[in-house]
Amino acid sequence: MLALLLAYLLIAADDGRWWKWFLGGGLLGLGAITRPNILAFGPVLAVMVLVRARAQAKRTGAGPASWEGVRVGAIRCAWLVFGTGLAIAPVTLRNRIVANERLLISAYGGINFHIANNPQSDGKNAFCPRLDITVRHPGLDMNDPAVRWDEGWQACYLYAAQYLGPRPRYDEVERFFYRITLDYIRQNPRKFLTDTFKRTCWLLNAYEYPNNKDKYRFLRFSSLLRALSWLHFGIIGPIGVVGLVMAVRRRPAGFGYVLAMILSLAVPGVVFVVNARYRLPIVYLLMPAAAFGIVELVKRFRPPVMWRQNLPTVAGLGGLMVFSNLNLFGYRPPYHEYLLFSFAGACGATGRMDLMDETVKEIEVALSDPSRPKALHPWAMSCLFNYFRDRGDLAKAAHYGWLMFQREPVPPPALGALVEVLCKTGRRDEAQKVLEALTGRTGNQASPELAWALLRYGQTFQDRSVLLAAHNLFAALVQVQPNRSEFHQGLAAAKKFLEAASSTNSTNRSTIMRNP
Repeated sequence: MLALLLAYLLIAADDGRWWKWFLGGGLLGLGAITRPNILAFGPVLAVMVLVRARAQAKRTGAGPASWEGVRVGAIRCAWLVFGTGLAIAPVTLRNRIVANERLLISAYGGINFHIANNPQSDGKNAFCPRLDITVRHPGLDMNDPAVRWDEGWQACYLYAAQYLGPRPRYDEVERFFYRITLDYIRQNPRKFLTDTFKRTCWLLNAYEYPNNKDKYRFLRFSSLLRALSWLHFGIIGPIGVVGLVMAVRRRPAGFGYVLAMILSLAVPGVVFVVNARYRLPIVYLLMPAAAFGIVELVKRFRPPVMWRQNLPTVAGLGGLMVFSNLNLFGYRPPYHEYLLFSFAGACGATGRMDLMDETVKEIEVALSDPSRPKALHPWAMSCLFNYFRDRGDLAKAAHYGWLMFQREPVPPPALGALVEVLCKTGRRDEAQKVLEALTGRTGNQASPELAWALLRYGQTFQDRSVLLAAHNLFAALVQVQPNRSEFHQGLAAAKKFLEAASSTNSTNRSTIMRNP
């Protein structure tokens, strides 16, 4: 909406009032804070302002047209730049003072550029490519819950740190990924051109490719959304393009600003990942063009209709609509399992178990499809493990829990819960490996998760050495926190199971002696 308001203000600012140009710059800056790719407007608008100011000076005959136009255009550009800089200054100053980063707004442009252009990229999925990370950043705990949801960014940061040093600044990371991606493009021009062509087609596609939420899943919750979904980009986009072509012929006042803003987003945008949120500013800017196109089309088909003259327009509009609504190059995937996991997590957090049940079924169908590579949420198996464990389906919980252990950085509480499930399902070898990992994770600390896991394993498989370790760990916990009743209960249980294990071993030894 800020982009649309900026377009309106630029058209209305032709009267030369300085505050309108200053306010336009402020809108540009605010829009860039919310969607940084809007900064691409800046240099394009500067050129447009200079060109338009020169044309106005030439029409009015005020002095030498070229110099007067340059002077007026330069003043307007200065107010635009001042307004833009003032709007983004708080963010830039915060980056410099708090984070010691030389960044205007954010630092993910280089990473997004690399995600869109790398040997594994398909041009649409915003997945971090497989990176050869041989060094772990000493200040980053991949088991921290605050880190795990942003694992792709952290993986890119770790990869850059191998070349830039242990703690590179984010602006250094951004420049690093721009540099290696440009090297990749120079070495693989054919793939880059192929992907860019696909993204150009996808930019005009009706399908709103999601980034972290599948918007189409929300249609079931609102009749208004379902009704509005019929007026999608596959209709608005073609009509908007036809409206732009008609407007070029008519050349309405200020139209050049709107066209320049659309192109300044679309042209550089096709070298990045194409998805709904990056295309959204273009949609807003196309709305006036679509409205203009509808009005012009209605005029053209009022009686008497000149069919021969209108045939190219009808053919062009129909062709664009067909082109926009096709599933070009498999743009609409059959599953969005990585988004389904996010949706399942939201269902669990809000207690909507009815939606959770349905979503998990869809996830399992997606995972069972062998015809395509799996695009999984970073903590996908954790979601499934917790779901089936809570519902008492221990066989599936053990299956997905073991996959969780193999693929994800699992925190100690989840490892303890996995040991319990594996013990209940009799999967001793796997339970032992998880228990060893939990022991290594907790180190010498008195960990309640490890104590309970040792107790469950030792009790299930009658392992006296493990029971003894559990007894000693509960004793240490009781000494540290004597008021915790559950630790006393754990210590008593460990003693009881130790005595039972000793009796069993004695009986077995007696049997062996009688039956040599």
